[in-house]
Formats: sequence, C-alpha cells, structure tokens
Amino acid sequence: MENTPSGRYDGNLGDIMQNERQIDRFLDVVFEFLYRRSDFYRLMKHENDSMGLPPGVARKHVMQAFMKYERIAQGTENPACRPKEKKQATSEPSVDVPAVVESIVEVTATTEVTDLPGSPSGGPSSSSASPSPVGTSPSAGASGPRLNPDTGEVIADTGCCTKGKTSAAPDKPAQRHKLNVADTYNGASRDNYAWSQTLKDVDLKVFVPPTVTKAKQLSVDIKNDFIKIALKGSPSDGQGGKILVEGKLKENIKGEETIWSLDPGNCVQLNFEKRREMWWKGVLEGEPEIDQKSIDNTQYVHEMDDDSQADYQRVMYDMERKRQGQPSSKEEETQNILRKAWNAEGSPFQGSEFDPSKINISAS
Repeated sequence: MENTPSGRYDGNLGDIMQNERQIDRFLDVVFEFLYRRSDFYRLMKHENDSMGLPPGVARKHVMQAFMKYERIAQGTENPACRPKEKKQATSEPSVDVPAVVESIVEVTATTEVTDLPGSPSGGPSSSSASPSPVGTSPSAGASGPRLNPDTGEVIADTGCCTKGKTSAAPDKPAQRHKLNVADTYNGASRDNYAWSQTLKDVDLKVFVPPTVTKAKQLSVDIKNDFIKIALKGSPSDGQGGKILVEGKLKENIKGEETIWSLDPGNCVQLNFEKRREMWWKGVLEGEPEIDQKSIDNTQYVHEMDDDSQADYQRVMYDMERKRQGQPSSKEEETQNILRKAWNAEGSPFQGSEFDPSKINISAS
C-alpha cells in the first residue's frame, strides 16, 4: 500500500493496540476482521472464480508485508526509495492475482468517492474479481467495487446493496470521502453517511467537514429510536449549528450501549447494538431501502448463542464420527448407559464382557 501516507491510521490502530495491549492479540483482531469481512481466507476453486485467492497467495501477501518492514527495521531498505523499487518491481514476474487484501483494508487514490450517484444505465462492467466477505457468492450483474485490472485497485461503483459490496445513493458532487468495502457491507452509502450491518449491530459513518478535528466541535444526541449529529457554534460562522444527520431510526437500538468516535476531518464513527436481531432495510426513516435479498446472511459460529454453538459442534462431531465409521454422540450416550447397566445386580450379562451387539435397541 505504497500510496498510504505514514501514520494516517495511527489513531484507529493505536486504539486497538491500547485495548488489546499485546501484539498477538492485535494481530488476531486484524486477521479476524479479514476472516469476517473479506474473502481473504477463501480459496479459488476455479480459474474464473470471482471470489477468493489461489492457494498460497494470501500467505504470500502476509509474508511480503512482514518482510518489507523487516528490511526497513534492519536498515536494509530505505523507505524513501520505496517508490523507485516499486517501479522496478513491475518488470519482475509475479502471480497474476488481484491485490484483494489491499483493496479491502484500504481504499487508495482511485477509490476516493468524488460522487456517489447511482450507477448510470449501461455503465461499464467488470469481470474482475471483487472482494466479498467469506461465505458469500456474487450476484450476477450487481453493482459494487470493481477491480482495476491495470493497477489492482478497487474502484467504488455505486448501486443498491449487494452481498458484502459497496452500495450507494445519489450524493453531492462536491463531497469527497474515502470508503472501503466494509463501510457498506450489507448496507449502503448515502448523501452524508455510509452504513453497514451484521445481524446484531450497525456501523454508521457520518461525514464531517475537513475542519472538524475535535469531538468537542460536535453535538451528538442518540436515543433508542432517534439520532442527531450537528456542529457546535453559531450559524454565522458558516459551519456552526449545521446538522450533519438527523432522523428517526427504522428500528430500535440500545441507545445506552452506543459508542462513537471522531476520525478527524473525515467522519463520526458510531456503533449501534440492535434491540432485536434482524436485518435492517435502512438506517433512517425515509431513506431508500436496500434489497434484503442481496444481504449476505451468513452467520458465523462465534456469533451464535451458546445453545446454537453446542448444536453446531454436536452435528459436526457426529459427521466426523460417521465418516470414521464410529458411533454418533447419541449412540455413544446410549452405549454408556448400557455399559453401566451391563454388570448391575440382576443383569443377565453380569460378569461377561460388554458387547452391545447382544442387545437389540429399537430406534425411537
């Protein structure tokens, strides 16, 4: 990610490091994000697959990034010379795959959303792979981020919600905000905000003017069914009192659980915990609704409740036992009961070796 100015994400990454405190836990957060919100760990089974990476390529990306900064740390590579080295590297043979990791984690210069209008009819289409979350499948003809085949960068297309892809609605031409795939995952981009969701929560990014660099410049009012974010100050200064977003939420949230932070000069980031686990069609009343049929409704095991996780683990255990020709968990439970009763007083099998085949157990 050569185009990334050093330190741009220090605030966000610093917060994660401060919370996790250990480097292994910090890295776990990063890779867990890639697992949940990208196809980084999905393997391409066929050459024309539009999701995933060829075997070994994800590992290669990780090792390249590690070795790059290891060389810098050891003084064998000068960061100031990196652009020149990158130019030279273009003539070297490399694996012909899209830079999926870069395109998901960061949106580079070509992905700055100058306009966020709906895609024009008959607009250009792309057959290149576009990043999607694990466990999803692309929708034919759906709008979303496209991959530039020459640069490997993501170009933010617009349109209605697609599975794990960027979606957008008409926006003001003068507005410029950086968005990546995760910002509109199962959600959409609107005039002054972008949102994404899982079954349990909603992430909202409300765009702010470049002059807003401190939280004290904002007035944030969040209730269970209402949100208002405005700039503090008097209207006479051209900015004070301006409402960035205001409206009734389509569904209720746990307002007391809501957390927010400011990405200086870019956006206010909010996380809503849903009152009910359900897929939202939009954030605010009156905004265009997304197509719920295009939502990636994959539920990961770690997101399930305890009972569902136990059921899932039991089913997977039984499938593995069946594959090995071994008894299932229920059959094991039955055999344990029989084993205890085998030598019980009055048992006709007392003193003999346990042999469940001697007993006919009717299926119930």
